[in-house]
Amino acid sequence: MTVGITSTLQFIAGNSAQYMKPGPNGQSQQAAAAAAAAAASSTVPDTNNNEMEDDRTVSDKDIDSYLKHYNRWQQSAWGRTLSDLVKRYLGYEFEDEVKWNNVFMIGIFHVIAVWSFLHYVWQATPITYLWGFFVGGCAGFGVTGGVHRLWCHRSYKAKLPLRIILMCCYSIAGQNTIYDWVRDHRIHHKYSETNGDPHNANRGFLYAHVGWLMLRKHPECIKKGRLIDMSDIVSDPVVQFHHKRINPAENRAVSVVAMGEGWHNYHHVFPWDYKAAELGNYSVNVTTFWLDVFAKIGWAYDLKEPSKDLVRRTIEKYGDGTHITARIGHMEEVPAPADS
Repeated sequence: MTVGITSTLQFIAGNSAQYMKPGPNGQSQQAAAAAAAAAASSTVPDTNNNEMEDDRTVSDKDIDSYLKHYNRWQQSAWGRTLSDLVKRYLGYEFEDEVKWNNVFMIGIFHVIAVWSFLHYVWQATPITYLWGFFVGGCAGFGVTGGVHRLWCHRSYKAKLPLRIILMCCYSIAGQNTIYDWVRDHRIHHKYSETNGDPHNANRGFLYAHVGWLMLRKHPECIKKGRLIDMSDIVSDPVVQFHHKRINPAENRAVSVVAMGEGWHNYHHVFPWDYKAAELGNYSVNVTTFWLDVFAKIGWAYDLKEPSKDLVRRTIEKYGDGTHITARIGHMEEVPAPADS
């Protein structure tokens, strides 16, 4: 597996000088931009500052500052570290931001495929072969007959049962959402072989084949993508079901099993809150229970959490209206506005 991942990284690092360049004197445009961003964010409040715990009136500026701090924390994640390692040991610097999750997922899938072929090709029964061809055929039909010819090009019309079958078949393929696939392919047709093309063949065969999935899109491609008419896709309930259900969602059962770690919508806004959730019920957050126990005996201290006013104001400013409010379920956790 390590060999496969290494080969994938070498491909990205050495395939084409068109979208990679050596770092000059150890200082790159990306590094300069990162330094500028770090300087600009130097005034962001430290999350270890106890003033965050004060139950004070919070302004919009305060909320923006906390979210900016979160963005800075997120940008320092392992993805940037991997890019730095490639630059250091391979001598290359990525001109486009690398999607390292995609690099590993695509690399691992190919390694598993080769490993499975070498180990099981002579051991599989005829039924296994038939099942493999059936599943592969369903996935392919979902791509060719569904997302490509139906949803992208509207070359024919399909009734609801067939659209549902096509959506399910496409889901087997493990590609992007139908919405993203259609948008990217329409851009490809309209701006073929230009910087507006998501898989511009002028950047090399490997880039057009799979490399484009591992790198952030060219700015021109992102710009053109916003101009593509997607109204027919947005109005298709089958597509919207697939588009919505493919995204992660909070789940009470998962949170219980994960000892309170499942409330990521909240956690990604307030990563420094020791509870990692705005719901204080110990039945869904056993980790908080034990931290509170150790706090009682003095072994845990400086337990950081946002004020209720900050939580409420963040919901009002950035929420999509689906959050459980003070009037439904946990009044003591998220108080209603003062004028209600």
